[in-house]
Amino acid sequence: MNPFKHLLNSAGSQPPIGTWLMSASPLLAEAAGHAGFDWGVIDMEHAPLDLGDVVHLLQAVAGTRMVPVLRVPWNDTVTIKRVLDAGATTLLVPFVQNAAEAARAVAATRYPPEGVRGMAGMSRAAQFGMRGDYLKTANRGLSVIVQLESEAALAELEAIAAVPGVDALFIGPADLSASMGLVGQIMHPRVIVRCARSMRCGHATASMCTTWRPARDRPDRAGTLQRPVQVERGNMGVVRCATRDPMKHTPGSAAPSFAASNERRRLAQRVADAHRGIDDSTLLSFVSGSVVDGLADERSDVDISIAMTELPERALLEQACQAAGASPWILTSGDLMQQQLLAAMLIDGIEVQLTYVSHDLLQQQIDELVLRHNPDTPLHQLADALLKAEPLFGERRLRALQVQLSPFPAPLALAMARHFSAPPTPWKVMAQIVERDAPLWCRDLQVQACYRLLGLMSAVNGRYYSRLQNKRLHQLAGSFELAPPSLADRIESLLAAPPPAAAAALHALEGDVLLLLAQRFPELELDALHQRRAQFTAG
Repeated sequence: MNPFKHLLNSAGSQPPIGTWLMSASPLLAEAAGHAGFDWGVIDMEHAPLDLGDVVHLLQAVAGTRMVPVLRVPWNDTVTIKRVLDAGATTLLVPFVQNAAEAARAVAATRYPPEGVRGMAGMSRAAQFGMRGDYLKTANRGLSVIVQLESEAALAELEAIAAVPGVDALFIGPADLSASMGLVGQIMHPRVIVRCARSMRCGHATASMCTTWRPARDRPDRAGTLQRPVQVERGNMGVVRCATRDPMKHTPGSAAPSFAASNERRRLAQRVADAHRGIDDSTLLSFVSGSVVDGLADERSDVDISIAMTELPERALLEQACQAAGASPWILTSGDLMQQQLLAAMLIDGIEVQLTYVSHDLLQQQIDELVLRHNPDTPLHQLADALLKAEPLFGERRLRALQVQLSPFPAPLALAMARHFSAPPTPWKVMAQIVERDAPLWCRDLQVQACYRLLGLMSAVNGRYYSRLQNKRLHQLAGSFELAPPSLADRIESLLAAPPPAAAAALHALEGDVLLLLAQRFPELELDALHQRRAQFTAG
């Protein structure tokens, strides 16, 4: 079996991790292979590598456990023939737009009659003629990954995935963002939503992979980590962009698991299906939270929302939940008469939190942000969840809501900046109490200040923000395009430091945040904040 296919098929709960090789140095490639990476992309598209460099890099990693994946510069038959003769066995082909182009890429890797690859019996791939069976067996030992980099290509995803010989799909977020008119904004909510939607490939034999990047506030982790994960049956892969750092894990907590996410995704679909027949003409159901973020573990619950024109009687909703295999409701919050109710239940031992809401009330909640620009409300959490949500039923209605919420309203950003900068950190008081017997008071002031700083950074970056998002601090901080260096780590450190050191660290961090705030909102009056800051002297 092709080594890369073997990695996908044997991924299990500990998926392989890879990296990109952008240097022509064989020593660096060899070091990466010995560093523990399972696979690495030798990049001819965007790195200054020629065919001679490729041969040297393939030779360098041949003595390591790392499986090489070669990205060719273009979907060109001649180039593909030459890199295969050089010994590459897994190719990543950029900018494939449709099934015909995918089929052309596959054909270029196959000897006739399956393809059009030119024959050469003395190549490096054939061990310079020492492998007498190479021409007969080569087709079975190759793997092709095609790269989808535009909205037009993603519209053809199902057809491309069905092309025989295509083993994985790679979604390129940079070029995708450009095709969406968002050049360079790979973390824009619309780009993330488009990538997430593409992950739900319905191809019958689809497995999925995911591309990980270290969080922006972890500069100590250089390079791009990639993590292919087999989550369904077969050997088809889908690679998508994400913002999470798989290496970031708190001791004693459960590790994120794609098995856990997909189990909960299927459970969510079961719940949505059980509600069909109540109001199918307007029914909207979606899953959000850690499941769609890919951060679910065995302790995670499932966040599902169901919207319809008017909420029916409780007995009908309970009956639908029971049809999905749920326990009696263990917790409720809200009121059906007010057209919103949260019900918690257990299904297969997993807690499900199901929010029922009418379309009118859901629209009012969105208007509170988009039209009335409420800077500090839990509805920001709703907006953030909606932008990343996966539809279970009523996809068109969900997309319409996402269009309303993206792009982020500029007046809301300014309202957030004014709101979170209005209550200044009481630096004069803090300077007096850091040495006194008041650690709880000090800590409370520091926590409140950190909340405000995260609110300000959300305003600077045009991100919906509520305190509920702080439960994923590194994910939140890593989503900011503009932020002080190591933002999440600095917050964690100062909240664990003794009061005097914590106050000094907070003072420095606030200064960095105010600098970014002034650059983003020059109309904002910040003199009072700076005067308050001058009342504190560290040490």
